[in-house]
Amino acid sequence: MRITYLISADYARATGGWIYNERLLRELQSMGWRIDRIELPAGFPDPGAEAIAATAQILAGLPDGTLVLADQVVLSPLAAVLATQRRLRFAMLMHHPQVLEGSRPPDVAARMDALERAALQLADRVIATSPSTARQMIADYAVDPAKLVTALPGTDPQPPSPGSGKAALYLLSLGSVIPRKRHELIVAALTGLVDLDWRLTIAGNLAMNPSQVEMLRGLIGAASLVDRIALRGELNGPELEAVWQSADLYVASSVHEGFGMAVAEAIARQIPVISTRSGAVGGWIDPRASILVEPDDAATMRAALRRVLTDSGLRDRMRAGTVAARAALATWPQSAKIVGDALMSFV
Repeated sequence: MRITYLISADYARATGGWIYNERLLRELQSMGWRIDRIELPAGFPDPGAEAIAATAQILAGLPDGTLVLADQVVLSPLAAVLATQRRLRFAMLMHHPQVLEGSRPPDVAARMDALERAALQLADRVIATSPSTARQMIADYAVDPAKLVTALPGTDPQPPSPGSGKAALYLLSLGSVIPRKRHELIVAALTGLVDLDWRLTIAGNLAMNPSQVEMLRGLIGAASLVDRIALRGELNGPELEAVWQSADLYVASSVHEGFGMAVAEAIARQIPVISTRSGAVGGWIDPRASILVEPDDAATMRAALRRVLTDSGLRDRMRAGTVAARAALATWPQSAKIVGDALMSFV
C-alpha cells in the first residue's frame, strides 16, 4: 500500500486544506500505507510554464501504476499533464472549487476553472470533504459518482474551552485573510455594536492577499475599532490554543466553505458558533450549538451577535448544545479509513 503525495513548495501552511491533507496522510501512514512525498515547484494553483514542465518530468519518472494523491490546488492546473500520464493513477482531494476563491480576475478564474473541470474528469478517484462538495462535483462538474467518495475532516478530542472569564466577551475567527473568508462582514456587523463590551481576534495568514488585509485594516481603523479588533496573523501551537481557550464565541463569515474545519474545532471545544450558511456548514452544524445567517448580510450578522452578546441564557443553551454536537463530529481515523478503502482498488 503505497501513495505518492504531491505538494507545491509554497503550499500555504496552517490552512484548512493543508491541515486536512497532513492529518489524512498521518492517519493513512499509521494504517500501514507508505507515503512518498514529492515537493513540486512553487506557483500552484496557477503555476508558470517552467513549473508545469518540471512537474511533468517528475511524473514521467514515476513507475507505471503509481498511485498519485494531491488536492485540487496541485492537480487542477496539471490537467494537460494528467492526460499524457494515463499509466498512473490519480486521486484528487477536493476541498472546494478554485473558482469560489473569488480573488482572481474573471479571465484567470475562468481558465483555472476549465482546467479544474478537465482534471476532475481525468482523476481516477475524487475525494470530497463534505456531502455538499460531493453533490456539487456531480451536479456542476459532471464527476462520475462511481469514482467519488466523501471523507469529512476529523477532529481530535478537546477539553472544553473555559472562555475569557471577563466582562468583555471574547470573539474568535480563524482563517486566512482572503476574499472568500469575508472578515469584513464581521467588522461591519460589529461597527453597530460598539455599545456592547466585546473583543475580537482574527487569526490567520496575512500574506496571501495583501490588498484584502489592507482593506480590512482600513475598515477597522475607519470604525475606530483598532483597540477592540486584533489581527493576530497565523498562530500555531500554544499561541493558537491560548486563543481557543479564551474564546466565548466563535464567528465565521465565509461566503463558501468546503466543510468548515475551524467551525468544527470550535464545536469540539464547546464554543458556541455564529456562522454564515456558507456551503457545507449549514448542512452539518447542529442548530442547538449555533446561529446561522446568510452570507454577506451584515445586518443579520449584527442582530445575531447582539442576541448572543446580550443574552447569557442563550449563550448557556448554545454551549449546552455543543455537547451533543461535538459527539457527532467525525474523527481522523474514521476519515482516513474511508479514504484508504477507496484507494485500495488502485494498489
